[in-house]
Amino acid sequence: MDVYIPPTLILKRTMSTRNEDFVCLVRSQLSSKLFVIRGIYLHSMNSAQLNALAQLRKLVDQLEHPVLLRHFKIDQGIANKCFVHSEYCELGSLELELVQRREDGEYINELLIWEYIAQLVDITLFIVSQVGVENMDGQFFLYRFFKPSNIFLCENGCIKTGDYGFFSPPTRHTEVFRVGKWINYVAPEVFRGQSPTLRSAIFSFGCVVYALCTCTDPHLFDVGETEIVPPRVSPSLVIPIQYSLALRTLMHDMLKVSPKDRITFSKIARHKLVEEARYRVRAKQLGQQQYNLPAIAEPIRPESAVHNETSTTELNIVSTESQQQQAESLPTLKHRIINPVITEKGVINSHGHQLYFLRTAGMPKKYIQKYKSTTNVLHYAASTRNFDLLERRLDFAGGFDDDGRTALMICVEVGFMKGLKVLLEYEARKRCKNIYKYERVISTHPNALTIAAIRGSLEFVKELYDVEGADKNPDGLTPLMCAAINGKLDVVKFLVVKQSRLRSPGNKTALMHAAEHGHTRCVETLCAWEIGLQDDNGMTALMLAAINGHLGCVRQLCNMEGNMRNKNNLLAVDLVNATRYQNIYKVLYDVEG
Repeated sequence: MDVYIPPTLILKRTMSTRNEDFVCLVRSQLSSKLFVIRGIYLHSMNSAQLNALAQLRKLVDQLEHPVLLRHFKIDQGIANKCFVHSEYCELGSLELELVQRREDGEYINELLIWEYIAQLVDITLFIVSQVGVENMDGQFFLYRFFKPSNIFLCENGCIKTGDYGFFSPPTRHTEVFRVGKWINYVAPEVFRGQSPTLRSAIFSFGCVVYALCTCTDPHLFDVGETEIVPPRVSPSLVIPIQYSLALRTLMHDMLKVSPKDRITFSKIARHKLVEEARYRVRAKQLGQQQYNLPAIAEPIRPESAVHNETSTTELNIVSTESQQQQAESLPTLKHRIINPVITEKGVINSHGHQLYFLRTAGMPKKYIQKYKSTTNVLHYAASTRNFDLLERRLDFAGGFDDDGRTALMICVEVGFMKGLKVLLEYEARKRCKNIYKYERVISTHPNALTIAAIRGSLEFVKELYDVEGADKNPDGLTPLMCAAINGKLDVVKFLVVKQSRLRSPGNKTALMHAAEHGHTRCVETLCAWEIGLQDDNGMTALMLAAINGHLGCVRQLCNMEGNMRNKNNLLAVDLVNATRYQNIYKVLYDVEG
């Protein structure tokens, strides 16, 4: 392909050649600096894109930001070709970096990811403030900025973005063979035909965050042979366990299917970890000033070689002065955070100050108490059924939350079986520090098995019984008794074979507890194992059912425990309130009268 190169430029190499455009690396004869020329074919543009190109020439002059890829000139070199002159980044694109890291099996440091997020947020908010949302064309501003192939790495550890290439987002009418992997960076509502907005840019931003964490592209769209199906629900993408809950939560907030549910750029900018990353980025920018390339001059005739030498000297002087002015114009940091260190308890900056605690890092504020809270991120992972986070924060296992519960007990309460199986070897046989109340049971310092029985979770009872079945609760209530009190029939049927005829304080059996609370079906199950037993006062299950007014239990028990007397030589019919429970009195009178 013939590439038009101005006379003042030397072609180094052709970086890419496509059907729609080409990219070349060139060197200026005046300053010996490298930069890039991108050629765009105008015949492939529609009228809206041509108008946007005319506006782009004005925007480039007024946009200047450390993260923005500098564009020095946009002109039309030859017929039907437009040339965009931009600066050259030494380390190439982020896409190539992710491919290399994936081959080497290395992940990006989380602190560096937060720095990339801070820079992308800052450049977006800067453009919005300078240009205005109403003047931003979604085709070349919102989507193109958030693609790994359009994000470039610099030697000082910062990034550059700002690809103004024109792009029509794929829609449901786009042919399948024209769709590439970059469709996964398009928001679902844009694919369905809606115009791109800042909310849709947030979705593309979330896909970039996922790519930074996994070094792979997200697979959100189902691209078949004949159709493309966008995601219908918010994707639950999984990133490696070494990354914090704060990063996971931010990514998932970006990838909400509904645009109104997504986080905003302003809220991301106020994130604590983003603010800290912003300070580190500014420190890097202060530490290594990048060369300020002069604007590309118009083509100069070859016969003016002497004039070229003079221009080179003048340009070097101008570049030195501009470099000093740029260093003076950069803001002075009040709190310079350089190379923070992650310890067991939290993140410490270079001055020894604690930035935030890992115990609660990334937890929503409503989960963090103000005064000496003991709730940690493992409890939060269990309560939200977040298996990835739970596996990654097992170093907090064994701790108790503000209610005295362990993460294992919380898994029982929320029905999180996968979390229970992981925590079983870390937190088995631990007891709740406080009194546990659920429905009719009030238990003192129960274990996880007792809590599962109280709540009637049969699967959890089966999983926990082999480990905690032999433990005795301080209050004397067995899991069978707790299930009988709350009427959990399935748990009663499972535990009656293992824990029948055991006694609680006062020598009460599980049958007595079930009859006292009127659980007819539990009484029917327990009768075969504990019928005819009496407590310290000589009370039977029939007497307790009659006193508390449970007619169904009385009818079941009267033929088996009728005519039994307590220590005061009284029958069940003598104990019942004949005025209050007339039906019960009639049933007992027919048996014991």
